[in-house]
Amino acid sequence: MPRAYFICLFTVVCSLARFESSVGYADSLTDNASLETRLREAALAPHVQLHEIGRSVEGLPLWAIRLRRGKADRVDGLDPAIAQECVALWIGQQHGDEPAGCEALLKLIGELSVDASKLSPGLDLWIVPRINPDGAARQRRRNANENDLNRDHLILSQPETQAIHRLARKIRPHLFVDCHEFGRDSSDYTKRGWLEWPAIMIDTANLPIMPEALYLAGVAWCDDAGLRLKEQRINFTRYMVGDCPCAEGNGELRYSTLDSDDARNGISLYGCVSFIIESGMRREAVNPQSDLELRIDAYEQLFEYFLEEEDRLRQIRDDAVAVRTQSIPQAIPTNVFWGNTSARLSSIRVIELDSGGTLDLATTTLMQDRIVKAAVSVPEAYLIDVEAAAKFAELLEAHAISYTVIAEPASFSIERIRRLKIEDNFDEVYHRYEGRQVMVALPIEERLLPVGTLKVDLSTLAPIDSRRAIMLLEPRQLFGLYQWREFDDLIGKDGIAPVFRVFDGVDNHE
Repeated sequence: MPRAYFICLFTVVCSLARFESSVGYADSLTDNASLETRLREAALAPHVQLHEIGRSVEGLPLWAIRLRRGKADRVDGLDPAIAQECVALWIGQQHGDEPAGCEALLKLIGELSVDASKLSPGLDLWIVPRINPDGAARQRRRNANENDLNRDHLILSQPETQAIHRLARKIRPHLFVDCHEFGRDSSDYTKRGWLEWPAIMIDTANLPIMPEALYLAGVAWCDDAGLRLKEQRINFTRYMVGDCPCAEGNGELRYSTLDSDDARNGISLYGCVSFIIESGMRREAVNPQSDLELRIDAYEQLFEYFLEEEDRLRQIRDDAVAVRTQSIPQAIPTNVFWGNTSARLSSIRVIELDSGGTLDLATTTLMQDRIVKAAVSVPEAYLIDVEAAAKFAELLEAHAISYTVIAEPASFSIERIRRLKIEDNFDEVYHRYEGRQVMVALPIEERLLPVGTLKVDLSTLAPIDSRRAIMLLEPRQLFGLYQWREFDDLIGKDGIAPVFRVFDGVDNHE
């Protein structure tokens, strides 16, 4: 593309919000060695602790820093003396080519380490500024195993995601924030002479298996954040993905995915109000970091929104605690998608590249309603076929889900699930991505299962852990474990899934 295009694009972005000179940022992304130095310097303060929570694929340390107005001396569990605090976990740079969240978190750490008074007395803040140091070193999205970490929070196959989940189980956050970036200059916009309007977006966890109150609390926070950023004259919308509204075909837009394999939803299953933040970068620019300071500034405004009010933090803690004790639902949503139930008309704003002005596009294809297409009853337990036991034991242990191993042959009333087909094409009609499983239940039968079969008894788990077990194991989900090759290989030649649903809970030992 001609240089004039990028000059015009840069000028448009800078005119949208407060902009200070970005000289010094363009070529100065914090490398891994400098990141460690900055964190160690911050940890010299008495209210700051630095913890190594794991190692990347290539052996680089994964750092978590803890900031608390009082001495940061608690690591394990909830100390009764500070049980009223809101425990927060914020992470950055799961995608190595999305640096603004990490840089903003590092700036925040520096400020809070110098001035503890900026921390609410009701906050226990943990920050992992960079969870993908291997990808960051290469300025690429994936980790050194070519794995997208933000699609790994269901199977936990990577050391980086395993580290985040270990930390989440240790500190049990009430508030979780995952920092990303999106491309404002995707081709379906720029070929029409447009740029995406928002400079930053936010969305909340939305798994339908979680109590509705958790989702509504998150949506309310998103709405309030929008009011704050509007006051700061920063272009903000609730996070959405999809086609340009006037793209060929339907041009469908929707809110964040309803699946559990990303961090926002995956970590919410520990019982917290969870968010994803996405600042807007210009991926196709000659220097994508030329407006880095603008993106950091937008992040700072959202960080202040999360940090500034003790009453708000207390409320988010109370919302999260309430969720953890609620019993599991009677039905499991297995096919969920975004829709527009009333054909409501929405307005999507874009920026005109030539003029720098804004254009409002009317569309009925912004999908705003969570729709449950299918649901199944909750079983009493799940059984895992002995042939698949080793792989599932590894998965359950990665998630710290308790299970037992059948020590002698036992008879159970089970429902086996057969996969009729898997659809690996994108569905143009319903905008469903590939990997859809068409599953059918066989009649409930009494079956003798051999020694070595695994059993996950939902009644023995804490309610919040039962929800996690269901999201892992339920074989009738449209999108589930069998999207991944290592689990797809465990489907039998007859199409039978290796996880069985138990309904009477009776073990008839022979």
